[in-house]
Amino acid sequence: MVYCLPSAPHHIVGIMTTYHEGLDHNPHDIDDAGHRPVAVRGGTGLGTASLVLGICSIAAGWLVVAPLIGLVLGMKSRHREPLARGRSLWGIILNGACLTVWIVLGLIMLAAIIFGAINK
Repeated sequence: MVYCLPSAPHHIVGIMTTYHEGLDHNPHDIDDAGHRPVAVRGGTGLGTASLVLGICSIAAGWLVVAPLIGLVLGMKSRHREPLARGRSLWGIILNGACLTVWIVLGLIMLAAIIFGAINK
């Protein structure tokens, strides 16, 4: 994804992470519409937070809240932060695994309580 601005200042165009299709990767080129390619600036905070919450959830055995927050942050990061796709993917995987384990354990405990009450 590339954002182009009409007559972008030269100092913004100097460092680019992605280029507009059709240009030969020269920051001084201008496309047919008179736009210069501009670097896509994006943070990686949401993806990093999702990964950290996923690792901490697995390591510390955190309950439902932290993995749920990490899962939401990871999903938001997949759409907003192209530079953090790997971190957000691993955050989604780790938080999803932790959340799945807690849901399965909760269902097993609930079944044990219900079957224990029925057998009395």
